[in-house]
Order: sequence, then structure tokens, then C-alpha cells
Amino acid sequence: MELGCGLETTYCRHPQGSSTWYGVDLPEVIDYRRKLLPEVGRQRYVASGILQENWLQELRREHSVEPLLFTASGLFYYFSREEVDQLLTRIGQYGPAEIVFDAMNYLGYLLIGHYMKEVGHGDTDVKFYVDDIQRLASRVGAVQAVGTAYYGQRV
Repeated sequence: MELGCGLETTYCRHPQGSSTWYGVDLPEVIDYRRKLLPEVGRQRYVASGILQENWLQELRREHSVEPLLFTASGLFYYFSREEVDQLLTRIGQYGPAEIVFDAMNYLGYLLIGHYMKEVGHGDTDVKFYVDDIQRLASRVGAVQAVGTAYYGQRV
């Protein structure tokens, strides 16, 4: 389940396997995506905002017991902490699932805000950062943090 799929092409690079690949994004984004990247094979698009509950309910009706893998690449930055917490809580309450997402810490949050102003995108509203993954996990309840990797760690 690719949250905020936009024009991401991960499925196209990894089409093998037997799992269904879902891409979730706003209806206008999915409409545009379908024009450029029509659904193929086991790929399905879901036209919905990620904060709406209906898409997750429908997904769990179709896949009631299977563990689900969610990805959110470059997405959570644009949502408030409360919105991300709400989404993660909901995902955890709907059955077995894992989520992989990227986030920056508070220092990164400050630096990106400064950088965006320098390059002329001062109106970009970055909202979300994570300083302590265990604290995030405890806030959302049904979620357990299993690991953290740092961008510059292996460079």
C-alpha cells in the first residue's frame, strides 16, 4: 500500500510476486496518474485522501487477515503530528500491518525550512518531524517501532 503515490513508479520496478500493489492518493492525482501510468497487472489505485478512513476499511474488507505493508515516502512532512498519529493509530487498529516512512528530526525540520526559503519555496509548509521513534510509537498505541536508519549513516 503506497500512501501518497503521486507519480511514483516503484511497482513498475518490482512487478514480480503475487501481492496486490495499491496506490492511494487524492482523486485528482489518481485521475492524472491513470492518464500517464494506467493500472497494470496486480496494481490498483485508490482515489482518497490518506486521512479518510473509508479506503482503509475497504482494503481490510478485501484483505481481512493478511498482513499489509504500507509505504509513505516524502509524505508525512506535509501533515501535522496529530494527523500522522491518527493515521498510524488507524493502520495499527485495522489488523496486522507494517509501515515504512521517512522523517527528519527537529534540526532537519529547521534546516529544510531555511533551505526552502533560500530556493524560493518559502511557502512550503513542512510540519512533521520525529526526534524519538519510541515516543511516536507510544503516542499511537497499536504501533511498535522496529527500527530506525539515518540517511547519512552508510554514506
